[in-house]
Amino acid sequence: MDKTMERRSRERRRYAKSRSRMKLVRYILAAAAILLAANLFFEISDIQVEGNVIYSAGEITEASGLRAGISGLLPVGPVASRRIRKSLPGVAAARISMVLPDRLVITVRETSAVAVLTTEKGPVLLSEDCRVVSGFRGDEKELLRVQGFHPLETKVGDTLKVPETESTKFGYLRELLPLLDQKGMRADVRDLDLNNVSDLHFTYLGRFTVRLGKQEKLEEKLDLLQRITANLGAGDSGILDMSTAQEGHYIPG
Repeated sequence: MDKTMERRSRERRRYAKSRSRMKLVRYILAAAAILLAANLFFEISDIQVEGNVIYSAGEITEASGLRAGISGLLPVGPVASRRIRKSLPGVAAARISMVLPDRLVITVRETSAVAVLTTEKGPVLLSEDCRVVSGFRGDEKELLRVQGFHPLETKVGDTLKVPETESTKFGYLRELLPLLDQKGMRADVRDLDLNNVSDLHFTYLGRFTVRLGKQEKLEEKLDLLQRITANLGAGDSGILDMSTAQEGHYIPG
């Protein structure tokens, strides 16, 4: 009797498992049918580009490989984003999103130029993180002009490469540019001279020559520079010696 009951119990368990598998198969088939049917309705008819300045909407769309007529349900985002960044070095990030019922939006963040380096072969546009940028749409007078070192390579999209002998100068610039941006000072800084890494200097507010000195405690020096100029009059000009951290000397001139 016990063996009969045990056999029936095993048969019931096998039957229950079989039913579960059949339900799962039916669910997968139903989901596939829904997706297949949905593809017929979610066909992309419009592709828009947002956030572009350096590149045209056509250039970005072409680089993405996307086109009208594709299914809006296909997982195209990651692939298209990689294509854009590979083809267009000036694009730092690209995001693909769908707007129902039939529109794709490509939102890009470009690596914009903030400085222009003077070299023997001509000007080189640099981003905040010192990558070489291919173009700049705007008034180049707004860019910070840099001089004082000579790059080895200026390949668009790559970080600027410099000789080992000038790596200290380059490291100084890579630290300074983001700080100027963070503190809202970049637009007021011009003609940055790195010929002497111990005596970096630049023009500030069009009225002051700032001597920043060595690459040490730069954030403290910039904070102090802002405090000093805030207490000077609109007609004041001269030299601001910030070469020693926590000290600042204004020399009228």
